[in-house]
Amino acid sequence: DGKAVKKAGIQFAVVRAGFGNATSQKDNKFVANMNGALNAGIPVGVYWFSYARSVQEARVEAKACLEIIKPYQSRITYPVFFDFEYDSEEYAEDAGAMVDARYVTDVTKAFCEEIAAAGYIAGYYTNQDYYKNKLYPKELEAYELWLADYTDGPAYECAIQQYASTGKVDGIDGNVDINLCFKSYGEPSNSQKKYGTCTGDGVRIRKEAHTAAKVLGSADKGD
Repeated sequence: DGKAVKKAGIQFAVVRAGFGNATSQKDNKFVANMNGALNAGIPVGVYWFSYARSVQEARVEAKACLEIIKPYQSRITYPVFFDFEYDSEEYAEDAGAMVDARYVTDVTKAFCEEIAAAGYIAGYYTNQDYYKNKLYPKELEAYELWLADYTDGPAYECAIQQYASTGKVDGIDGNVDINLCFKSYGEPSNSQKKYGTCTGDGVRIRKEAHTAAKVLGSADKGD
């Protein structure tokens, strides 16, 4: 319930778009979660859970992600994150990949390169163990870091810290991950903005994309 979540004081959301390397692996709640947040005036980013078995597969995953989030491109103001975790590692190793710091860094970079080339802010999600032992963070400094750190932290400088996985928020059933954002993500870049012509008269223009937002003015037919 996006309106209840907004009323509870939540200022942003990162929504799972899907997982793996096909558009058929779209999260079945993606559209509902995106629309619920955006219609309530909550800014959004997204993440893609990886099962990449190679650098090439990471690029295919990025393209699948881009296809799914395309309808929201002008409205995604937070990063698009790559999420490679222990389940991802196990899956890749079962397929014969040697998952070490070189591998994790390379698949992360490949995904982020595709996302950035499409005009989004690219980032990656990881935890302290991966950051210290299974990544070369200096090679990923061009991308935003979303760090899972349940200590007082964050232990490393990051854009977003996930500090709990059993949070309670009005409007969300069950447990939910809770995060702090340390950066300000503004409006989409000009290359992402969409323009059109107003087809009605006296159409209200509001500060945010929901009907409770402050009215800034109006537009008439042809504007």
